[in-house]
Amino acid sequence: MALIKNNKKELSIRKNITMPVETEQDLELLSKIMNKPQSMIIRELIEEKSKEFKKMKKIEAFNKTTGIAANLIGNITTQQIKSQRNDV
Repeated sequence: MALIKNNKKELSIRKNITMPVETEQDLELLSKIMNKPQSMIIRELIEEKSKEFKKMKKIEAFNKTTGIAANLIGNITTQQIKSQRNDV
């Protein structure tokens, strides 16, 4: 593992990866079209997918908590809760 400092003074790690020839050709094409280094394209795609995954996990956690809260209350509407409060 080799640590490398890039332009932004961040530490980077050099990785050797394998990929199908077609994927490598796609990466080269994207690099030319976007005028970016291949490593930057790979890094941006990983960051994008990682953000999507983290967002999905947060949504799943939220849905679990709202499901738990709904089970605590049951199938009672807000109007029913208000009317029960006024009865007391």
